[in-house]
Amino acid sequence: MVTTEKTQNHPGLGTICYVASQRAKRLNITVKSPDFVRVAVPAGIPISAAASFVESHRDWILKQQQRMLTEAHQSSKILVPLPEDITIAARTLSHQISVLAEKYHFRYNRITFRRQRTRWGSCSRENNISLNLKIDSLPTHLQDYILLHELVHTQVKNHGPKFWSTLNKVTANKARQLAIELRRYRLV
Repeated sequence: MVTTEKTQNHPGLGTICYVASQRAKRLNITVKSPDFVRVAVPAGIPISAAASFVESHRDWILKQQQRMLTEAHQSSKILVPLPEDITIAARTLSHQISVLAEKYHFRYNRITFRRQRTRWGSCSRENNISLNLKIDSLPTHLQDYILLHELVHTQVKNHGPKFWSTLNKVTANKARQLAIELRRYRLV
């Protein structure tokens, strides 16, 4: 059983991080980058079962890693070099925002990453987006909400009715619900 977190170097898949999760009801694999995989492990599941689960999904993981590598090479956005401990989070968030921007036809200039205490993100008048690296620790749907929030600011520079209308279009009319859910997470 995983107590809190256990990291293993897997030949062929890279780093596998098994994370004990009180909320997980089943084993869940998230490919965070081409060389980093996170596995949420529910209480009571032994590490050997989680490792077997990863092996049974090896082809899927490899496919996701290859897709990430291909998209990273095709991306025209340039990341500012970051210290190694935060590079994985920056790569993941950069990839996510690039995919969302393309899907919903938003344009931004550049992305910077910070460890902020009061904001999840911001968008300047020049459409430069600043993201808090702590976003990476949120559930994926809230990560996407924050990224979409900042992308909408590339078109609407305030939080007026037009902003919320645009954000609702790209969040399947869940913008307010997601904003309320996000308030449960603290930026400490």
